[in-house]
Amino acid sequence: MKRLVLLALVCLGLTGWAQAQVNDVVILDRVFNDDSDSISNHVKALPKVILSDTRLDGDGRPPEFANRHAWFVSADGVNPLQIPLDEEWTLEFDLTLTGIPISPRKEAGGFIRIGMPWGYSEGQFMVNTDAHEVVMFGYPFRDYRFTDLSYYSGNTIRLGIRFFKDTDGRYKTVYMANGRMSPPLALVDQRLFTGWITPGGYLQVNIQAGNPNNGGTAVFDNIRWNGRLLRKTFAITGSVELREFGGDVTQVPIRTELRQGGAVMRSETLFTDATGNYTIADVSPGTYDVAFKASHWLRTGCSGYYCGGFRRDWRKRLADQRRHRRRQRGDAV
Repeated sequence: MKRLVLLALVCLGLTGWAQAQVNDVVILDRVFNDDSDSISNHVKALPKVILSDTRLDGDGRPPEFANRHAWFVSADGVNPLQIPLDEEWTLEFDLTLTGIPISPRKEAGGFIRIGMPWGYSEGQFMVNTDAHEVVMFGYPFRDYRFTDLSYYSGNTIRLGIRFFKDTDGRYKTVYMANGRMSPPLALVDQRLFTGWITPGGYLQVNIQAGNPNNGGTAVFDNIRWNGRLLRKTFAITGSVELREFGGDVTQVPIRTELRQGGAVMRSETLFTDATGNYTIADVSPGTYDVAFKASHWLRTGCSGYYCGGFRRDWRKRLADQRRHRRRQRGDAV
């Protein structure tokens, strides 16, 4: 006769709640604001972001150069995310830049900030409407131009940036444009880096004095982060205990179910780490009950995970689970 033992679920402190991942962006209006009375309009509808600025005819106050707007990857949709330098990442998107008129310059593309002792420096991997370039520039990044590509207003181009630490210990970038790739390019003055980097995108529209019809729009579509469409999702994390088990817990498959209103929305098999910690990744916003079942252990669960960026009262949930376990009889294997 098989012996059934309770699989204990522990909903503790920092690990027992829905935790945001790199699945959002934050839009920064008027990074440059040389024409303060232009009309800017931005849309975030992931995996799409639209930046737009019109009526750039100057406001009569110097400098009369350009307006710039940007978006950056984010964990909360409020603050740009400072990613540790040792974390490899790839950002890709389909970019359509439209400028009316084509000149003066409208430019858009990838935008990177990297931490430096004075705050940060910036790099731009961009296309423009007047010189028709596909080019990367900006300290401490290496300049690079795709000489066999030209860009024209209204066209759509696929752009990508990969950042990584190479086997020689240096941080490098690879730029991608319509299936073409640059060689790995090492950043300069790496001893100055302060440990973080933040990628995203931008639109810049140069001012044309006296032309209220001067403006530009950049559409960033199908934004992908590390190959996955950038959508607002979360991770549910916590820990489970396989009671009266003396073996290697990392080798025990645990069947999990995410439920809403009693209906199973998603099921998968996961493995914990050596201390029983688990992660259920890429969870859409909502409130879930989570059920766990391992062979020879009774089913148990945790109720009321809210995936929306707000932390729940884990002490109450732990008390609820203790009462639940006292009542529970479990499922037969």
